[in-house]
Amino acid sequence: MKLRTPIGIAALVLATCAASKRTEAQAPTVHTTPRLKALVGNVFYRASADGSAVLVSHSPNGEAEDLVVVPRDGSTETLWRRSVGRGIYNRVALSGNGAKVAYSRAPGGTVQVLDGPQSTPREIANVAPDGDVRQLVLSHDGALAAFTASSYRDAAGNLVRVRANLYVAKTDGSGVTKITSSPVSEKFIAFALSGDGSTLVWVDDAKQGAWVGDADGKNAKRLPAAPGGRAIQAVFTNAAGSTIYYQSVGLDGVKLHAVDRAQETVTLLHEGAHGSIYALSADGTSVHRLQTGSRTATWWRATATGETKVADVSWPRHLGSWTWSGDAGTLVWCGGAPSGGATTYVLQPAQP
Repeated sequence: MKLRTPIGIAALVLATCAASKRTEAQAPTVHTTPRLKALVGNVFYRASADGSAVLVSHSPNGEAEDLVVVPRDGSTETLWRRSVGRGIYNRVALSGNGAKVAYSRAPGGTVQVLDGPQSTPREIANVAPDGDVRQLVLSHDGALAAFTASSYRDAAGNLVRVRANLYVAKTDGSGVTKITSSPVSEKFIAFALSGDGSTLVWVDDAKQGAWVGDADGKNAKRLPAAPGGRAIQAVFTNAAGSTIYYQSVGLDGVKLHAVDRAQETVTLLHEGAHGSIYALSADGTSVHRLQTGSRTATWWRATATGETKVADVSWPRHLGSWTWSGDAGTLVWCGGAPSGGATTYVLQPAQP
């Protein structure tokens, strides 16, 4: 088994997929949430940092949409529920501490925040004419919201190829910052907000290095590109924002690299086949990987001793119908049923 050496900046030691020792983990724990076993229509999820709370966005009657926060273990029906009208779908976010919910309704370009089950929705941003808000995330404490918003029209109102901008808003409603200096010619932008809310990482060109700066985009610098001309698919950060991670794709598959923010060095951590989707454990000691197929996906956990198979899961009908918790210790997904209904499954490995 070929091992990667410690990278110092995160003390992370990982094996390559191509020649790693693979083992089976102890049987994982799978929970199904009560009273949510026959969800209808599109179902989307977000999880808190430790996975103890799960946000479910769905349309129970095909009209008004519900935002439901449920406990991971299904011990009660809900922690709280709010009906928010139509047009939400996957435009939702749950803060890392599980206390706040953010959502956006399309079209419109506005973002709303709920501080709790009984709170009044508070508009924190209106970025029209960028009317299609996507990729909405909240910081761990819920103080910041980051999101992309796209439009098919330029400043003069002419139809153009879809373009997106990245924004960060304070959830108390006191301000919105546009991060991108000019629109990115894509519908989605790879970005990440560090766990402590101090650092923002974003990609405006997949073949160039990511930008990293303060949460409001200030003091930004461009990091080195992914080696070999690879295209960056996703970015992550550690809790303090001192280490940035690239998930990139090339002809030889998907790779995960670590970038030291200060030293600007790039270190290969892990290699996976095409279809790999990565997440990192909260303490930075292991990499979690979903190897996706046509109908199923396999959850692998890689450490210094090899790669351990956690579980096989059914691949949901919508990419947004599954999510990892912030610590990568909980996976939530939606299993479809022939009748058109669906069941929410919450999976935890026996060994985190």
